[in-house]
Amino acid sequence: MNSQLQLSAEWAPRLVRGAKVVTQLVIPICVIVWLGWFFGWPLLTHEVFGGPSMKQTTATSLVLCALGLWGATAKRRGLVLGALGAILLFNLLTLIEYIGPSDFGIDLLTVHGRGPSPGRTAVSASFAMLALAGAVFALLQRRARWADGLALLAGAIGLIGLILDVYRDSLRTISPSLTLAVHTSISLILLSAATLAANGGGRVIGLMSSSSAGGSLARRLIPISLCLPIALAWLRLVTVSGELLDNQTGLAFLAAGFIVVFTSISWWSASSLDRADTARALAREASEQARLQAEEANKAKDDFLAMLGHELRNPLAPIVAALDRMKRFDTGVFAREREILERQAHHLERLVSDLLDVAKISRDSLEMQKGPVSLNKVLDSALETATPTLKQNSHQPVRESFDTDFWVHGDHARLVQIFVNLLNNASKHTPPNGRITIRLVREKKEVVITVRDAGAGIPKELLPRVFEHFVQESQTIERRKGGLGLGLAIVRNVAELHGGTATIESPGKNLGTTVTVRLPEIPAPQPVAPAVRPISVRVPAPVVPFAAPPTAANQADSATRVLVVDDNADAAEMLSLLLADSGYISMEAYDGEEALRVARDFDPAIVLLDIGLPKLNGYEVAKRLRADPARKGIRLIAITGFGQPKDKLAAEEAGFDLFMVKPVEFAKLQPLMAGLLKPDGR
Repeated sequence: MNSQLQLSAEWAPRLVRGAKVVTQLVIPICVIVWLGWFFGWPLLTHEVFGGPSMKQTTATSLVLCALGLWGATAKRRGLVLGALGAILLFNLLTLIEYIGPSDFGIDLLTVHGRGPSPGRTAVSASFAMLALAGAVFALLQRRARWADGLALLAGAIGLIGLILDVYRDSLRTISPSLTLAVHTSISLILLSAATLAANGGGRVIGLMSSSSAGGSLARRLIPISLCLPIALAWLRLVTVSGELLDNQTGLAFLAAGFIVVFTSISWWSASSLDRADTARALAREASEQARLQAEEANKAKDDFLAMLGHELRNPLAPIVAALDRMKRFDTGVFAREREILERQAHHLERLVSDLLDVAKISRDSLEMQKGPVSLNKVLDSALETATPTLKQNSHQPVRESFDTDFWVHGDHARLVQIFVNLLNNASKHTPPNGRITIRLVREKKEVVITVRDAGAGIPKELLPRVFEHFVQESQTIERRKGGLGLGLAIVRNVAELHGGTATIESPGKNLGTTVTVRLPEIPAPQPVAPAVRPISVRVPAPVVPFAAPPTAANQADSATRVLVVDDNADAAEMLSLLLADSGYISMEAYDGEEALRVARDFDPAIVLLDIGLPKLNGYEVAKRLRADPARKGIRLIAITGFGQPKDKLAAEEAGFDLFMVKPVEFAKLQPLMAGLLKPDGR
């Protein structure tokens, strides 16, 4: 917490207005005093005939202080400096007159009336004027502490003068050069308070306007501690002067009044602070409880998304497998229907992947396999992946400035994901045959990729939030544009994980949208001769190999036995049929215990094993198979809907050779299986 209390935006204009009002109150008081000296009316110059009076030079200095303060609040520097210069002239010469035998006649400079000579300004008043002048100058120079200190000094002099006046019997022992008239004291106190109010950066008003317990206590006690001694002393003075009480009894009542009033105020303040502290404690407890509930709800949401992804991937697996098998025996009769099914299955797969990616991003567990990446190749892959959507909507993107190859340090698959999302979004919001442009350029040390469309645009009020999760424009009940509102959120997060940024612009409705992705550029890597450093072939996501498999023929040996274990009977059946079509001998099992029994009798070379199985889960099945001496050399491939990093780690620890996330394309599975087989053809 900052030790310097700052004035809140709500209080600042109020206090400045209050300061200006105070200056407007002081000026009439001083004008009345001028008139009193001009016409010789003691009632206007003395608060009581024969008592201390406000001198004409004092009134002039007070008016100049008021004008200087007004100039400081209105940013009129010339006015402030002129007023302060005159104050210094009047009061420094007055103090010099007190010190030495010189008489500059300062007290006669403004006297032209019929009244007597007003006399010299009191020493205490001159010091107070100089303190006020210094406070106003410090205020002009933004020296908050100096402004506070000097204003408090001037106010203290005025307060002492007021107290001395109400304790009138003390005036007999005080030099007239130190006493102040009541209206002089009041004017000094008002101008001091106005200077403090105008000093928004000062600690005094910062504390008084604070919403903290200290601010609340200061607002209660400080005004009372200033006014109470004066009010009680004035009451004592009246009662003693009117002979209602003698002097000793008056002093006793004065002391009793102090005790009663301050005790009452202290009790009231303590009770209020106790209630405030109790309320704050309850609020903190409620806030902490709400935070814990929000964290639990967020965790439950992430768990739900992960489970939803698993449950959606399970039915997707047999659908994709069935489509793969239909493709093998397609006679062309249902080619269009199969094309539609494939497109919709891949669309559903993208939605599931987006949901899971959001959960991973929320947990900071999004996996990256970074290295030098060619952005030209990234954009080529993105265009190829987005082709079905672009073709369906009659779009042919225009490529600009692709002549130079640019390189970044990143994950190829994740960067492709960024631009597939942007191209799909552009196609979804652009009318058929509308223009979509992809531009790739270098700016300083960054590579800038822009995807611009000529579509519906984004409303101005939605632009600041489009990169948030699940945020999208309100749609009609038909939901023509569809989507979950996750694409741009993933774009921004993946770009930031690569040290880049993603921004969006839209001039207005039906004026299109431009998304700009900036990524740090790196030098192009130097080619390495294969004899020195062989090029490794990276298995495309979502396959994560735990050991680099040896190369082998894709076609299975006639004796190769494969066990398919999945509690989804449709998924197991379709995968078995695809294996049989490719020359494998396959069997199925639908729970963990059955998998162990079948493996003992069937003696498979490869087990395609689901993780979420009844009776025994896939991890336990894998461990038992690895522990069985009769199953030595068996190859295990996890095919599961669980795709979190912890699932992959658990699979590796359980002894799996490969980890694949549903739905699995058989064209990718088959060469991996062949690569796992031993040379003896087991």
